[in-house]
Amino acid sequence: MIQQKNVLKLTKSLGDFHYFPKPTNFNLTNTNMNLLSMGFILYTQFGVLSSAFFGVIGKSSCEEESIKLDIKRICGLFFPAYLPQYFNDYPYYQLYVFIQSLNAAMLISSGILVIAFTCGVVELLTCHIANLKRLLSECFDVENEEERKNRLKLCVKYHVHIIKMAEKMNSTLGNATFANATFTGIILAIVFFQFTREPSVKTFIHGFGWLLALFVISYCGQRLINESEGISNCMYFTDWYTADVEAQKYLILIIARSNHYLYLDAKGFGHVCLETFTNALKAAYSFLTLLLNSADDY
Repeated sequence: MIQQKNVLKLTKSLGDFHYFPKPTNFNLTNTNMNLLSMGFILYTQFGVLSSAFFGVIGKSSCEEESIKLDIKRICGLFFPAYLPQYFNDYPYYQLYVFIQSLNAAMLISSGILVIAFTCGVVELLTCHIANLKRLLSECFDVENEEERKNRLKLCVKYHVHIIKMAEKMNSTLGNATFANATFTGIILAIVFFQFTREPSVKTFIHGFGWLLALFVISYCGQRLINESEGISNCMYFTDWYTADVEAQKYLILIIARSNHYLYLDAKGFGHVCLETFTNALKAAYSFLTLLLNSADDY
């Protein structure tokens, strides 16, 4: 889903300050995003370990219930599994629990890392937009008309550079963002369905993790939209009327481009924003209702 060469080009363009000044809070934002990634990974590992732990703890009660219901099922697993052969002896049972937990950790961690990387790219792009707005507000701090024109030319080029980075971001991460927005709703519905049937701490930890990841990426997408929409407002509150006609033409170019806000594209799912979060919850609720009705029929 993610093309490695395009990812390298995207990260390189985000950190390239050869032609344009470095945003004042770039390093702080980059550090915060690294901490966010570490937090996601730690939460994922904690969730896997706690799920395995609570599965082993609840194995005895699960086995007692299986005896009462006269059914054969393997208890204490990370998640329910239906296998062609029943086994509960050492070392086959322990080996299967280990493999299942390891696969869960790898799959969930890879998905969470993609979400964390996407959030980092969006936040760094938001930093560049804030830096552009700062440069625009400083264009009219000088009295020299030629210096004003040079600063405005730089802002026009910088704005084009930001737009190209946004397009590169969507072409590189769009499919992964679509998959995340789509499957997160399905995963939440399945997790909540399992929680309604067998309430447990491990199910709650799993569902809360996916819910938090979806909210974070939706919030970052909303910040990108809000920041890009503020470019034209930023120019409006400058002393643009003191510039000559030629300098004002550069402002028109920026205003024309800023009429179309920048966004994180989720392909067929739309633009990622807080509305995406609510839409995913609605989809999860609809799918959960379908699962509950289907379970009641049987």
